[in-house]
Amino acid sequence: MLKITYVYKTLNEQGEREIESVQKIRSKDYFKYVAKAREYNSDLDNELYISQVQDCSQTPTHTTCLTQVRAEKTTNDFNIRARDLKYSNIGNSPWDNVYLIPTLEF
Repeated sequence: MLKITYVYKTLNEQGEREIESVQKIRSKDYFKYVAKAREYNSDLDNELYISQVQDCSQTPTHTTCLTQVRAEKTTNDFNIRARDLKYSNIGNSPWDNVYLIPTLEF
């Protein structure tokens, strides 16, 4: 027997996730339902996601916890320009520079 837990994506007033329902399925195709749950969670328009799939027929019980898929956000590239290059320890790209600790006092 499999237990599938559906949870709301939005948080409640206490900042916790609310369980919508727990479905019990009489099946032994555990990995098939885990694959279906991952496919279900990839739908961004759905307000629910499957948080876990639990196989109760095994001892100890086998549980796979899943997360919701979030939309990818693109980031913009930017450059940092210093007023005077002799005081610039960071350079143009602070993410690629190894020496990010400033050594001069301004």
